[in-house]
Amino acid sequence: MADEYRGSDLLMLMLRRWWVISLSIALGIGISILALLVTPSTFTATATQLVKGIPGEGAGANYQAAQFAESRARSYPTFIASTTVREGVRADLGPEFTDIRLSETLSASNPDGTPLVKVKATGKSAEEARDLANSAARHLARFITDIETVEGTSPVVVEIAVQAGLPAYSSFPSKSVFLALGASMGAALGIVAVLAKGAMANRRGQLPPDGIRAAAPADENASGGEVSRRAEPRRSEAPARHVRGTALQRHDGTPVPSDSNMNS
Repeated sequence: MADEYRGSDLLMLMLRRWWVISLSIALGIGISILALLVTPSTFTATATQLVKGIPGEGAGANYQAAQFAESRARSYPTFIASTTVREGVRADLGPEFTDIRLSETLSASNPDGTPLVKVKATGKSAEEARDLANSAARHLARFITDIETVEGTSPVVVEIAVQAGLPAYSSFPSKSVFLALGASMGAALGIVAVLAKGAMANRRGQLPPDGIRAAAPADENASGGEVSRRAEPRRSEAPARHVRGTALQRHDGTPVPSDSNMNS
């Protein structure tokens, strides 16, 4: 029959073997710290551009210019992959920023309903991520102005509203996530080890060191839902004693009538 534990027994078992669970948690945290040390860090920086429409003349000119800038901003993130932008970044930061590397580390997006373009860059260091984002945003603004210019006039102006700053923390790996994951896995393995040890001790017919015992099965001979009990032995009455020269006596000391007394 499978071992059965009450909830209180399980809690007591884990409390008595708390050191096993604590050791497993410490081991999990140690593995997480080791993983953080060997995993390369990645930093992320973002520069924000503002697209402004040049208003014309007449009523509602400013509103129309704002709507025009918002609609045009939707198409600008795709230009981050242009050859002109990538060549400008290489001229600023060095030839090691190949097209393949820039395609993996540079991206741009347009938040819905805004005339903004966000240029995001990832790097092996905080400085590299910052410089890459600012360089790409600067060359992207120039490229947009050039392609929008018709007969020497551009209907929009692209400015860098917020330059990328130096990121304070790495975007990957996250220290808090790694440590929490290691502690959780360590605690889970410790609890499993404690319960497995207790189950093995009960299957061998032994009590665990902490005195927790598995629930005993009911007597197979029980009937009517009640456990049978052994009948207590009855105390047998002592036989009459006979001593030579004396009358027969019962166990309580009273004489037993003899045949002669009965005949008289």
